[in-house]
Amino acid sequence: MSLRKSFRNPGMEYRGAPFWSWNDRLEDAELLRQIDSMMQAGMGGFFMHSRTGLLTEYMSKEWMAHIRTCVNAAKERGMLAWLYDEDRWPSGFAGGDVPAMHPSFRAKHITWLQGEGARSEQANTLAVYSCVSQDGHLRDFQPLRTGERVPPGREVVRFVWRYDPPSPWYNGGTYLDTLNPEAVAAFLKHTYEAYAREVGEEFGKAVPGIFTDEPHFGKFFQPDKLPYTERLPEAFEAAYGYPLAEALPALFFDTPDATAHRYRFYRLVTQMFVQSFGKQLYDWCEAHGIHLTGHYLLEDTFQEQISAIGAAMPLYEYMQSPGIDHLGRRLPDALLARQVSSVARQMGRRRVLCETYGCSGWNISFAEQKWIADNLFVQGVTYMNQHLALYSMWGGRKRDFPPSIFYQQPWWKHYRYLSDYMARVTLMLQSGTPCSELLVLHTIGSGWATFRPDDQQQCARYGEACMRVSTWLNEMQHDHDFGDELIMQKHARVEGEYLRIGQARYRLIVIPPALTLAHSTVQLLREWLDAGGRVVTVGEVASQIEGVPADEQLAALWNHPNVVRLPEDFAALQETVDALLPPTVRVTYPNGNICRSVYARVVRGDDGALVVFLVNRALNDDQGELVVQVNGEGHLSQWKAETGEILTLPTDKTPEGMKRGSLPFGAAQSYLLMLDGQAGSTYERRKHPAMQIDLDGNYRVERTEPNALLLDYATLALPGQPPTERLPMWKLHLRLAEHLGIDPDLHNSGVSLWKRERERQSPPKTCDVVLTYTFESHIQPKTPVTLVVEKPEYSRFVVNGVEIDSTDRGWWLDIGFRKLDISGTIRAGVNVIEQHLHFVEGLTLEPIMILGDFGVFPTKDNRQFVLDEEPPSIGLEDWCPQGYPFYCGSMRFTWRIHLPGESQRIVLECQKPHAPVCSVHVNGQYAGLLAWHPYEVDITDLVHERENEITVEVFTSPRNLLGPLHHRQGELYGVGPESFTAGEQWTDEYRFVPYGLLTPPRIVIYE
Repeated sequence: MSLRKSFRNPGMEYRGAPFWSWNDRLEDAELLRQIDSMMQAGMGGFFMHSRTGLLTEYMSKEWMAHIRTCVNAAKERGMLAWLYDEDRWPSGFAGGDVPAMHPSFRAKHITWLQGEGARSEQANTLAVYSCVSQDGHLRDFQPLRTGERVPPGREVVRFVWRYDPPSPWYNGGTYLDTLNPEAVAAFLKHTYEAYAREVGEEFGKAVPGIFTDEPHFGKFFQPDKLPYTERLPEAFEAAYGYPLAEALPALFFDTPDATAHRYRFYRLVTQMFVQSFGKQLYDWCEAHGIHLTGHYLLEDTFQEQISAIGAAMPLYEYMQSPGIDHLGRRLPDALLARQVSSVARQMGRRRVLCETYGCSGWNISFAEQKWIADNLFVQGVTYMNQHLALYSMWGGRKRDFPPSIFYQQPWWKHYRYLSDYMARVTLMLQSGTPCSELLVLHTIGSGWATFRPDDQQQCARYGEACMRVSTWLNEMQHDHDFGDELIMQKHARVEGEYLRIGQARYRLIVIPPALTLAHSTVQLLREWLDAGGRVVTVGEVASQIEGVPADEQLAALWNHPNVVRLPEDFAALQETVDALLPPTVRVTYPNGNICRSVYARVVRGDDGALVVFLVNRALNDDQGELVVQVNGEGHLSQWKAETGEILTLPTDKTPEGMKRGSLPFGAAQSYLLMLDGQAGSTYERRKHPAMQIDLDGNYRVERTEPNALLLDYATLALPGQPPTERLPMWKLHLRLAEHLGIDPDLHNSGVSLWKRERERQSPPKTCDVVLTYTFESHIQPKTPVTLVVEKPEYSRFVVNGVEIDSTDRGWWLDIGFRKLDISGTIRAGVNVIEQHLHFVEGLTLEPIMILGDFGVFPTKDNRQFVLDEEPPSIGLEDWCPQGYPFYCGSMRFTWRIHLPGESQRIVLECQKPHAPVCSVHVNGQYAGLLAWHPYEVDITDLVHERENEITVEVFTSPRNLLGPLHHRQGELYGVGPESFTAGEQWTDEYRFVPYGLLTPPRIVIYE
């Protein structure tokens, strides 16, 4: 199929595949329903991911039966069923089974003792030193032999290794010793081999690969711990010719030769981790015909990488589809995506995965999802893995790092629009090979040399400098790759005027501020320079080789005539790089100044065409009309990823011979361009409007779901005790858990539920309690009223003294939210709902909801709500204070309007709404979405000269229903389970986000 035809409807392999959170007792019928829902929304597959709340036993026969069901369903539908290699995360501990097999498989660490504990003999001692305590610092370390007396005035420090303590997160055990190849082999046998037996016949077909999630060796955020495995002392001495014991003081404290010891230690543990974990998994997948994908832990900053995995880039060599994660409602930094995309290019791999949108909160909009995706794409990501799609939301599942990008969202029926957009960009970026000839040396070796677990500032300084240089090049539209020194040692060589790393070639090297380089890098640079290659240094030049001072040797390198030394200055770097490597793409304001907000990605297609992806990184800033220049021959066309259209842009040539055109760059706007020999339809620049009609005044409003009242405060009566004061449900749950002596697992961090059931020695604890909810109503509803609860089979409900019918009326919003009919029970005045709950260990106390035709209005203190008559209409502004604070659905605003005929083009426009997305219907027909800038829909073909009915449907998310509702900061852009309890940030007031069009839409008519 031609690229142009594929662009209209990209195949499943280019479409996103979400983390499908298997978090309940699984049922085949529901699994199949959800697969069909994903397919209808434009997803290309799914990752079958054991997650918090899972009740079906992980890796059991029943689990494998469900895996087979979903693999077969994917095969029938042409979708991709990706495996996931762990119970929750991080990968390696196999739900606790593998570390329990042998003590050597358990994670370990190095730590140090001071004082009396250091003076007495300790098991697993690595070294003992005496030292001087001065100004709060330990200095002058001298080794102490067994039995040797401690000189007066000196302290004793003992370095020991210890097993990591057991943790509920690891199901009562520890994490895996990922530096131990035998432990990793046991993990492969336990998990990977099991999947090969069950669905191996579909490996490389319906099952394209397996996701490994956040493996690491690190003791991150622990200032007194470093990674350890039993073979580390032997490996260290074999590599460097002296005992690990001699290096230990330098790893925790500042010593005269610290940089050399630190560099060697972290280089070694990085290499051990790569070989023990990364390469073993890669080799297994290679042998079995599937792709290893996923991501390692903490790949962002230098200090995070060093503390958790040593360095990210060497690990990506051993992934058939390398990946990263980017969480939260924010943009990635300059290191994260470019590190992985650089290795992918160098190793000849086109699929670069990113797990994204986790923690961004329920209310992330289509525009924000596109903004984040675009900024990942422009730095080399080519495959989207949405975090996540919840199988069920009862209990703590709904607080599992939201959002759920799935059927629980009111806007889910329109998600295909965003899926299609991302698939088209992915297709184009995978259609060829990045062609930048600019290499930035990755300076994490300087981070190794300066990293101290309790003080990471110096390490961070080098990481930030590397990030700054990369950011500047991005802002110049100079696409580039990073060169990792370990990878370069294996795969780099000089080829005439090029430096080759694997399958990539470069003509210019930029070196950010650095302290040290590897021996192999120094030799390579010398050869490259002598062959005529050019090097640009920015700021501090390296003065050490592998942590050892080498000023004289390096001075000769930096004084080479082909080295340009620059200060840390944007303008100087731009002038130099432009002169040495003229840009392929340049985006400027009309006055010629570079637009630093626009980034560029350039890919050379298999047919020789040039694909250019341009992104305005500013979410809220319109850059206006910008000049776009592309170096090459042919037609410059816009490939519209929103629609699949291809339009030829009007261009001329610059004096330098570059193709030049202009495009408007609104807030977060992006363009997919191609320079090739084929023309598309003619690009029509918008003319000045002849008429504008504001759609204010008279309109009809219709909600599409019942209104909701959330009751998230109650009193709790434990057996034989008076009711508590009115408290939020999570505080009541803590009291109940304390009464029963069980883990409240408030933040989804306890032992997996399936594991508790599998290893339970006694029946689960139970307790009969009464929860009492009160609210005031000014009306007695005349239409049906529904009570929405979780796990109704454990409760009976009494409303105003009347026990209600317990018949389950189906689900609302989520399969775990069940409906009970309470019509006719709500009265004017104070209403009381009693929940007589037979609590069973494994449940949580959760809010209840009332649905119906009423308005919901806050009391003066914004801490409770009153039911009243629903307003006959609402304004376009935020509808929360107009009677719909908890509403979860959509509102339709409909206008009737006469429009003139003979118009060339009629467009509905609006300003950025307070909504994840809006849809437009004209005369009953779907016209399009108001999803991102420009917020407009062409309605020319749907209007007529008679009266026209125009409907704008404004969609909410579950944010104002599911929260977090009581965090003092209001809307959060990094949301986890703890955000819903908030600690010191808790407030009893409610913090809603606004929903509404806010300003009237307008009809713009062009003659």
